[in-house]
Amino acid sequence: MNCSFENPPTPGKVCAFDANAFAPCTKENNFGYHQARPCIFLKLNKIYNWEPDLYNDSKALPERMPTELKSHITEKQSLRPNQTNVVWISCEGENPADVEILNHVITIHVWVSPLLFPI
Repeated sequence: MNCSFENPPTPGKVCAFDANAFAPCTKENNFGYHQARPCIFLKLNKIYNWEPDLYNDSKALPERMPTELKSHITEKQSLRPNQTNVVWISCEGENPADVEILNHVITIHVWVSPLLFPI
């Protein structure tokens, strides 16, 4: 079913997801491999009865949350306050080499709608 922030799924239904939302990370673009910049996808398996923590108040974000993500949430909240009830995602390196490499990563999506998490 087609869903939006204003039109959540009815009980027992799930939202359709348009894979073109990942552009330019698409099959037609070889998922970035032809430019030596491969796309990284995060797959979330279903966890029954799990409800994600939603951080939608920029004044109550966890201290350990990356500064860049906090800034993004604050900006998004000021522009579209009704669209911040989402699962926020950030990607950081674990060691200095990872941090250096990931600094060159372009993040397409930094959030996932909870509408995509069937319970």
